[in-house]
Amino acid sequence: MKRLLNQKLIFPLVALVLLVSAFIVSLAGNAIHSHAQAANAETLTAPFANGPTGATTTNSYAGSVQGTCGNPITPYHDGFGLCINNQAVDNYVTAIPPYSSSHTYQFTISVGSSPQQLTFGVCDLYTSDNSGSFTITVKTITIRNISLPSIIWAGYVSHNNSPNPIQYTRADGSWKVPSEPCSSTTKPNALDIWDGLGGTSAAPLEQVGIRLFCNLTPGAGLQIGAWYELLDTVKPPPHFVTTPTAIRPGDVITATTQYLGMVSSTNTCNSDPNLGSPGGNGVYQFSISDSTASWQAVSDRLCGDDSPASRSSADWIVEGHGTLLDFDRVDFSACRSSNGVISTGPVVQKYTMFPHMKAFPSSLSTDGTVFTVYWNHS
Repeated sequence: MKRLLNQKLIFPLVALVLLVSAFIVSLAGNAIHSHAQAANAETLTAPFANGPTGATTTNSYAGSVQGTCGNPITPYHDGFGLCINNQAVDNYVTAIPPYSSSHTYQFTISVGSSPQQLTFGVCDLYTSDNSGSFTITVKTITIRNISLPSIIWAGYVSHNNSPNPIQYTRADGSWKVPSEPCSSTTKPNALDIWDGLGGTSAAPLEQVGIRLFCNLTPGAGLQIGAWYELLDTVKPPPHFVTTPTAIRPGDVITATTQYLGMVSSTNTCNSDPNLGSPGGNGVYQFSISDSTASWQAVSDRLCGDDSPASRSSADWIVEGHGTLLDFDRVDFSACRSSNGVISTGPVVQKYTMFPHMKAFPSSLSTDGTVFTVYWNHS
């Protein structure tokens, strides 16, 4: 429940650089189907009159592809939307961005493991009245996987960078509540498990999760609470949620942190500090549910920080406090952000809790949504 501050300890950083491709799509005026190629890029102009077969890349692409576009990616209007390889966009893009009045959108295209050319067009079979075109620039970018130490965090963070300054607007994740970490002799302590936005370095942090209390009072044993929190220069305490039943080891928790845009006359928020709001021009909402016990809690629309730093990353974290509780393992699943799965980055940060590797995450699953954090020692 803290931002990740720059560590005083210095450890070697291990970076693995993976190349994927990025698509930048924007509207253009009337033009004929054309290509322009550079060493690491190609530009296509796709006439709307061509319908779903507007223009095809010369190069082949594989894996996850990131991009920014203008119309016609969204919103859908009478079936008029972006087509990729003659299919509706949601066959390739799992996290379709919401409507934006700027008509500029960022998204991730999942191409698959087999290299292939990509055809872009519009899903409109009635092309006789179509005019104009849109331009697609395809270029390679760098995605970095970095291992980092932290005094308090173990888990994964998807982070932006200067070549690709995307903004994360949503983080989703599920985890299994770990086995009983308390005994009658365990010192009073706590452990947090959460997902959220921001929080690295000195960035604002929006997060939702659970806290495991051990012997909060002498002999109390294990108590588990659900909470959400918005941290900024103003630091209200976490807001604990009243749940209809107790959270127990083995329960499956699902949590979502979501940014809903800037405050406006039609996009309002509650700035009550008793509900955990530090105030600000951004609108956030949290939800948390226990599928084992069949309950869900949803927060008010809360006012928080609206700076780009507050949405510079999406996070899935086990956080320790003092002497680390022996939680054995925490299994995360279904971890996604508004930019796609964890491994879409563009920077993927893997945090191990130091000193002496107190807790560490496994490798990501092949689909980039599943990992486990293991306890090692206190």
